[in-house]
Order: sequence, then C-alpha cells, then structure tokens
Amino acid sequence: MSDLLDTDNYYAADSQFRINKGSADKLVGFFPYQEDQLIVFMRNSIHMINNIATTSAANTYEITRQHGCVARKSIAQSGPQTFFLSDNGVIVLSPGTDPAKGLGVAISKISGETIPMTRPIQNKFDEVNYAAADTACGVVYDNKYYLAVPTGSSTVPNKIFIFNLLTSTWTSVDSYPAMAGSLAFHVDDWVVCMHDNGSDPPRRRLFACNDTGFYLMEENSIDDFGRKIGSTSESGTTAILGKLVSRSFTFGDTNVKSWKRGQVAAKTVNNDAFNIKVNTLDPDASNTVLSHTADGTEEALFRFGTGRTRGYGANIEINVTAGRPSFRHLALEAIGVGANARREVA
Repeated sequence: MSDLLDTDNYYAADSQFRINKGSADKLVGFFPYQEDQLIVFMRNSIHMINNIATTSAANTYEITRQHGCVARKSIAQSGPQTFFLSDNGVIVLSPGTDPAKGLGVAISKISGETIPMTRPIQNKFDEVNYAAADTACGVVYDNKYYLAVPTGSSTVPNKIFIFNLLTSTWTSVDSYPAMAGSLAFHVDDWVVCMHDNGSDPPRRRLFACNDTGFYLMEENSIDDFGRKIGSTSESGTTAILGKLVSRSFTFGDTNVKSWKRGQVAAKTVNNDAFNIKVNTLDPDASNTVLSHTADGTEEALFRFGTGRTRGYGANIEINVTAGRPSFRHLALEAIGVGANARREVA
C-alpha cells in the first residue's frame, strides 16, 4: 500500500499486509469502508484493514471464514451495508457495535449474516452457473441491488436478480431476448451516469454494458436507437414479456379450500395485453381465468371467478404479452371448511 498522497512511495516495513498466512487463499477484491477502513474480500474469507491512511498503525482483522467472494464486480455498497456473491448466495455485511466504544461514537465493526439473502428464492438461485460465477456483476441503484449472473450453461451473466432495499425482498429475475448468434443478452458490467432520455431532465441513470453497447435499464421498451436488443438493425423490435407471480395464499389454514373469486387492479395504455391464471397447490392445477387487451388508457379493477377450484393454497400469476401495464394490488377469496368466505390481499 502506497504512502498517503504519494502513490509512488512505499515503506517496506509498514505497507505490506499478508492476509492469507498459511491459508493459500487468493485476493478477489477490496472495498473502502467507513472510519478509514478497507474490507478485503478473499476467495474463501473476508478481512478488514483499519487505519489505512496511517500504514504504520494499520492492523488486519479477520471477519469470517464462513463466506468468501466469488466475483469482484458483484461487490456493492448501500450505506453501511455491503453486498457480494458467495458460494452460498448473496451475503450482506452489516455494521455492528464496538464494545470498546461508547454510545454516540461511530460504528467500526462489521459482521456477515449467517443466512444468505437469496435463501427465500433458492429455487431460482440454484440455476446459477458457479463455474463461471466470477463474471457476475452487481450495482446499487435507485434503492435496488442489481446482480447479473450466469445461469444454466451460460458463461456470461444472462439473468438479473433485483433486490428491493426498501422492502427487503427480491422483486424479479429478468432475462432478455437472444442476440446475434443465439447468444442471450448479457451484462458485462454496470455504469451509472448522467443521461437525458428525451422526456425528463438529465439525471443519474443505470446502463447495462456489453460488447454491443450501453442499454438504458427499465425506462424504455427498446434501446435508444429503436432497435432490437443486440442488433444493429433498426427495422425490427422485440417485446420483452413479463410475468408476476404472487405468494401462495393459505389463510393460515392447512385444510383444502374452495377458491371462489379474485381481483387485480391495473393501469394500462392502448394495446397493453395480459392474462391472469390461478394456480392451486395440493391438488395442483392451473386455470386461465381472464385475458385482457386494453383499447385505451385506463385504471381498472379486473374481477374474475375461479370456478371454485379446490386446493390447500393458491397464487395469482399474471403474464404480460404486450406493452407495459402496471399492477396496483391483487386479492383472492376462498371458502374453508366450516367457515365463511375469507379474503386475503397482497
């Protein structure tokens, strides 16, 4: 580590930090932290160096050997929290109190959570191709953590997992149409920079980057040149289909129920199209209960019957086939054993 304000000056006695003594671990990346500290991410462990501005007084501490970082570009920070991809899923490092300091003094310690953030969606995260996971990249933008990872047999990040920091939930797993040569649209890295999209004033916006260019995320249905993703042609565009699946409603009852009806509130513009399915559990069944194509701008409440489908639990699945409708709320009603109709809203 170089001397403060002099990048070409090194003190051999004070500026060398041997973090992997006897462990044969390798350095993946490092990230600055509050109170003049540096978090060091090794492949199988995490460490911290304090007093980095005064190398003669700096010390190295081990944070954990339970997790290591598999991808340097997956490291991202939101306030005091640091996110990264490990062999067990996405881990967050959170601040903790230092018992040697009193109240009102800045926090200087961090610790890793024992349960990965991805545990609630482990069935989706099992698709990650860890043989190529070092290509994964993450960024925090607009109160969300975006993580692009390779899945299946892909060796490039072809799916994006999005975590909402405000609600502490994973909100979506996004994939995109194929590019030239049948290669799925992928993300090599993220860039946040000032940009004017033509309708709003310039502000910081998120771009996905790959070998075909920069792509503005979540604001346009096509890219800035009106072309299909990954194509140099402006003659054709490809709609990106969407799917929303609610949690399974059970009403806190382990008995089989008769699912009666439901409703979905949506805001649509002309030619937006979607269909609604009700999927039951034990017995398993899937029924399309409503299809709709908008003929203008509207905010409407769509009610549907389920044909009294039976099941222990049920969820609502919405498949967007055209346009970009937005959904405000959804609800299901059921009749249980010896009970009146009950309603649960999400």
